[in-house]
This record gives sequence, structure tokens and C-alpha cells, in this order.
Amino acid sequence: MTEKEINQSIESKKIHLNKVERIEHWLNFFIMLIPLSFLGFITIYKPISNGDVPFFGILVMIAFFLLLRHKLISSKLDVYKSRLTEEQFKQANQAAARLNEWIVLSDRKNYFSAIKETGWLDDGMKITAILKDGKLYLNSMVNPSINSNPFTFGFNKKNKLELICQYQSILKGENVVETANKEIEKREDEFWNESEWTLKNILMRIVGYGLVALFVLIGILLFYHGAWEGVIPIAISSGICLTYVKTDLQVIREKKRRKELKKKKAVANNR
Repeated sequence: MTEKEINQSIESKKIHLNKVERIEHWLNFFIMLIPLSFLGFITIYKPISNGDVPFFGILVMIAFFLLLRHKLISSKLDVYKSRLTEEQFKQANQAAARLNEWIVLSDRKNYFSAIKETGWLDDGMKITAILKDGKLYLNSMVNPSINSNPFTFGFNKKNKLELICQYQSILKGENVVETANKEIEKREDEFWNESEWTLKNILMRIVGYGLVALFVLIGILLFYHGAWEGVIPIAISSGICLTYVKTDLQVIREKKRRKELKKKKAVANNR
């Protein structure tokens, strides 16, 4: 974002979107309208024609207005008074990005932008922070793209709170970058040292491996009965679940390798 675009964002209190981003932002809305319109027709027209109250249709209409509201306000900037220096602003942003595994797009003295990748939002979420004239401007929104999923389930609010937390910490005199690095090291140690056979991990495997078995079984039955139209979506679902199984087995092998290496080092140190 250029200085001119930053000033435009501050003046309008909305993230500046270029022409392509604006088109994709609203094109995504109209694409989402297609299944909603079809569903609305089925759930409103048919019950009314039968003299019934379209309860489900009302829910579809609520979903439509929530989606429209989301598109209208998602680019809004939250404004706060700030005592941050430019250096503190930059360090706090770096710490937040490190702790939350954000992909940094821009890290300047008065402007920060990053992407939070997620497994269920196709193009992730875009986090923006601007510091100017003693004021802090924050935004987190679904990346303006045709492929974006508009439902974030509170993660945009969480992203902004993560930044605010780092700003508050650095104003208290904490070395937030060093703290973030130590926290990342701690998380990695805890992950690799954690037993793979805790109740949580066992339950996750029961669900994950169970879904794989279920999808494969359904696929075999559909294939056996000649229901070819259902084989492809089941095959795709099975492939997604098998990816989890593959990753899980790789983690188990890596943890085993690290534990064996740790034992060998301990034995060598005791000699």
C-alpha cells in the first residue's frame, strides 16, 4: 500500500482496495448468491405455495443479509489512540507475525500487512495495521478474492486482538520479539516431545482414520452398484482424509527418530 493509499484508507476509515480487489470482493458475493438464491427458491416458494410458513427460507434470508453485511463492513478500520513509537510498532508486528505464523507482505515503520493462512479459507485472511499521527488503525478481513470463504467464525477479531496484545506488551517494556522466539521454541519442544498416544491424539485418530474407512467403504459400495455419479466426490473426500493419514504417519516417524537421536546423545554424553 502506497502512502497515498494509506491516507485514503485513514480518511475513509476503510482499507483501500484496488480495482481488481474490489471487483473480486463483490464478485465473490454474487457467486455466493447463486446457491443461496437456489436454496431460497426451494425453501420459500414451495412452502408458501403449499400454504406453509417457510421457516427454513427465513434462515436462508438471514444468511443472505449477514453475508451482505459482512461484505459491506469487512474492510472497516478500527481506530485507537496510540503511544507507540514507529520502532515499537514494527517490533510488535514482527512478534505477532512470528507467534501466529503470518506471512508478512509489508513491514514498514507506519504500515504492516500480512496473510494468515488457514486450511478452510481458500485465500486466507489479510491483517493490516497503520500507525499515523498518534493513532492506530487495525483491520483483519478475508482476503479480497473470488475464492474467499466469507465465514471466519471470529478469527478476524482474534487476529486484531493478537496485535493489540503485542502493542500493550511492548508499551510495558517487554522485549516482544525475544519473547516470541522463546515461545516458538517452547511450542516446538512441547510438540515433538508430546506422546502420540494421549487421549486427545487417540480420539483425533479414531475420527480421522474412521472417516477414511467410511469414505472408502462407501466408494466401494457405489462402485459395486454402478452409482458412478457418487464415486468422484467420495474419491475426493477419501483423498483429503488420506492426506491427514499420511501427515500423521510422517509426524509419528519423525517423533520416533528425534527420540532415538536424543537417547543416543544422552548415552554419548554419559560416556
